[in-house]
Amino acid sequence: MMQIQFHWYGFIVGIAIVTAYELVQKKAHSENISQKHLLESGIVALFFGTIGARAWHVITDYWLYVDNLQAVFYIWNGGLSILGGVLGGVIGLIIYLQFIKSKQKTTLSLTTLLDIAIFGLPIGQAIGRVANYVNQELYGLPTNGLFKVFISEEHRVVGYESVSYYHPLFLYESIFTVTFALLLYYLDKKNKLPKIGSGVLFLSYIFYYSVVRFFLDFLRINRGILVADALGINQVVLLILILVVLVFGMFKYMKK
Repeated sequence: MMQIQFHWYGFIVGIAIVTAYELVQKKAHSENISQKHLLESGIVALFFGTIGARAWHVITDYWLYVDNLQAVFYIWNGGLSILGGVLGGVIGLIIYLQFIKSKQKTTLSLTTLLDIAIFGLPIGQAIGRVANYVNQELYGLPTNGLFKVFISEEHRVVGYESVSYYHPLFLYESIFTVTFALLLYYLDKKNKLPKIGSGVLFLSYIFYYSVVRFFLDFLRINRGILVADALGINQVVLLILILVVLVFGMFKYMKK
């Protein structure tokens, strides 16, 4: 008889997805966006986002899988990159919009969907990081400071087997993403946010998260050093994102 295994990681990620969708749905309703289109685009974005999140992690942390390729598919063990998830989600939305526009007339735009998504993404990320705690992953360098997390020996990085406490990077990221969300909801309540559909909200969050993640990654043990023995693979990508958003923002401002 086949037994169904329960995985806390998947359960918590599921809660994060449902919570994020409910928040997005609430905002979409106030913007008179079709619930049908929102649900369909959400499913497509989730599908491509999951593939992107896993692929990004496997590529940037390839050394974890070179001797065990089948582990690539064990997503319940952790290893979903938010960078790959966002990229995959955007690709999914582009594909979805091309599909519906070929079937029917619609004024729904990519920038509208991306701006709406920001009302759920930060909170979804924060909840999802709890799954990292459960799996004892996404921790940083050893520390005995005020903020620290105990990591059991079987989950410690090679070379750190005798060290018990580390920086809880998952907690740091959760605090920063929740902070952004609270500010977003406050400004929205005061009607002080940029127009939905301008893409400004999405770019603002990409810039904010990229800066936060860039500096937090200095606390990571295995960063996959790529540049000058200082910057990891993800940090290089984040730095490029920061520069692109800045240049794009300056271009729009000057054009205005």
